[in-house]
Amino acid sequence: MSIHRSGGGWRVFFPDAKGCLQSISMAFTDLAAPDPYCIQSAGRSYFHIPELLALVRLCAGIKDRGAQNV
Repeated sequence: MSIHRSGGGWRVFFPDAKGCLQSISMAFTDLAAPDPYCIQSAGRSYFHIPELLALVRLCAGIKDRGAQNV
């Protein structure tokens, strides 16, 4: 296994079961530094996904109504 900067980001290179070289973004592994947002939030969130999706639908509806009145 080796780590190199490639294609605009850090990648982990490793041989697969057949010995062919494969790679994956380091961000998808536990080798990457922890995300600062995840550290700060410590798993807590004021909002939940269904609530955020409802907000998106509400905003889209308001935007659509505003476009009809122009």
